[in-house]
Amino acid sequence: MSAARSGLLLLFPILLFPLQGAAFEEPFPAKPISEAALTAFRLNQIEDSGWKEDGGWTGIATPAARPLLATFKRQLRELVGRELSGEAGSGTAEEIQAKLVSAMAREGVPMEGDDTDHPYGRVLELEVRRPAGLDRWLAVVVTQQIICGFDKALYVFERQEGRWRLAFALEANPDEEINAGMALLDFGISQPDRHGGSFIVVADVNPQCVSNWRRIRYRVFRLEGDPLHPQPFFAGEGSVYQSDFDLEMGSDRFLVRFQGPQLLDYGILIRSHVRAYRITGTKVERIGPLADAARDFVDEWIHLPREIAGRWAAIPGWDSLRAWHYKLKGMLDDHERLSFTEFGPPGACGPFRFLVVLDLEWKTPSKSHPPEIFFSIRDQGGDFEMERIDVTEPEGCTRDDP
Repeated sequence: MSAARSGLLLLFPILLFPLQGAAFEEPFPAKPISEAALTAFRLNQIEDSGWKEDGGWTGIATPAARPLLATFKRQLRELVGRELSGEAGSGTAEEIQAKLVSAMAREGVPMEGDDTDHPYGRVLELEVRRPAGLDRWLAVVVTQQIICGFDKALYVFERQEGRWRLAFALEANPDEEINAGMALLDFGISQPDRHGGSFIVVADVNPQCVSNWRRIRYRVFRLEGDPLHPQPFFAGEGSVYQSDFDLEMGSDRFLVRFQGPQLLDYGILIRSHVRAYRITGTKVERIGPLADAARDFVDEWIHLPREIAGRWAAIPGWDSLRAWHYKLKGMLDDHERLSFTEFGPPGACGPFRFLVVLDLEWKTPSKSHPPEIFFSIRDQGGDFEMERIDVTEPEGCTRDDP
């Protein structure tokens, strides 16, 4: 081989690297520690503040980041699975978590820092949980940084033949719409039913740049089937204020509590929302409590489907209450004639009975437009029942001094 030709061969890899890494602000690593570290490095070179040049939030990941975000998520999932198949898979949740964090560091995956202009390519948190009384399950939550917050992924492993095998993977897809991510996440796994199967409830809140209002979503899955493509057999959602929520699990039920809008009185703005359900197989039924307070109960009851609202109505008065339920929905949707509604001073109608007064402000007052509606509600010890609705105040009730 001639000296000239040999020199060209030696120069070729040196010339090639600047072409691949020309967009990077830092030198391209000559020998990446791992594929996950290389993807993290590439992601971290992408500048994305989440804001348009002419103002406003884009809510969309920059195109250069989209394929890398999906690749990085897959690589992290596979890294966790490999580690759990070895020495990292034994011990308490805290011990396993420490081993997985060490594995991330060994692989060169960044796990610290907060760069709002280069928000991708970091694992900000890794959490391991072993649900109480359910030794066959192990859950790992991996949190990545994205624009406007975080994106969490949930992986549930089942102990089979002495090894942890992936049974369930829930990954958001914020590659395009950032608010499709899961900034906050909690979950619960049920005790096995008579057939040995379990369900998992996952509640999450999306990331948001500019508002205190976000979406809360709760979904129920069976822990069976394709772990990478789980399909919920029940899903619900609502608007949540400032993200916080609580998830409570029972053997055949779950409850989600969060702060959401008070639709009957915008002056109050928010109220406690309670969503409780019983699960039988793949059948999901709304159960009590419907609300934490009498006013909240009125708001929730009016906005329920009629067939469900009837379960929280006094049986002797259901014909009248059903008519009122239909009429109230029509009134509240009549924005051409109704200006707004707000609650008047509350009251009581004897032991364990509440009076809720709803004031209606009409654009054009009329005899057919009641200025007030009175709701008589019975406290059932942790839940409520609608007893009476009328345009006149019930006898025997007292109202608080405003």
